[in-house]
Amino acid sequence: MIISLIIFSLLWLLLTEASWMSLIIGVPAIFLAAYTGKLITGGSPYSISLISALRFFVYFVAESFKGGFDIARRAFGVTPNVQPVYIHYKTSLPEGLPQILFSGTVSLLPGTLMADRHENTLLIHSLVSSNEIEDELIHCEQHIQNIFVLNQTGPRSEK
Repeated sequence: MIISLIIFSLLWLLLTEASWMSLIIGVPAIFLAAYTGKLITGGSPYSISLISALRFFVYFVAESFKGGFDIARRAFGVTPNVQPVYIHYKTSLPEGLPQILFSGTVSLLPGTLMADRHENTLLIHSLVSSNEIEDELIHCEQHIQNIFVLNQTGPRSEK
């Protein structure tokens, strides 16, 4: 929870241009946000790697620009080069937040939309062929998998 407090504090100071007077409202908001986050993820079987989350952010921004330019080139070129397909993609991510983040990320990347999900299989609509998009989905899934670190839930060994 300390990391959450630090992150929310830095975010608050960034958003308020480091106005110390804003902390009158900010301190309760920061504690409420950290506490709410703890409640939401309290019983989760994983923790979040901050370094991997930052790497994911960089990856997401880069892929958004790359994909946006690619789709614009395909759609608005002299001869449009889009091949809409539906892909059934089986994910190895655990249920809950990892799959939700993956589904949302896929839907936010240009040219893809998560149309349906049943257990660990996602139905994804893509504007490019399944061969092209499948490697990108695997790469995206690996980035998200690196964010979530499984917690050890077994009994502790005694010495």
